[in-house]
Amino acid sequence: MTLAVRLREHDVELEFLTGELQGSHDPHGPVFAVLAALSGMEREYIREKTLDGQESARRRGKAIGGARVSDPPRCSPWPCTCGTPRS
Repeated sequence: MTLAVRLREHDVELEFLTGELQGSHDPHGPVFAVLAALSGMEREYIREKTLDGQESARRRGKAIGGARVSDPPRCSPWPCTCGTPRS
């Protein structure tokens, strides 16, 4: 069962409060379909750009990601809550 069918069964409509598409729209209508298609395309574009950026960073020898589990804790100037004594 598609999301649009489930929304229609529960009398749910897509409503834009501002902008060019202001108003209520049927989930089976063209506005809903176009927005769903655009969001899928945008997700794929972001994914491709993220993967390209990661590959570019790897080629340049850059580290990707945050601190590793084996890294020592990074304490701030405030009282330490991680249990590591200050040196």
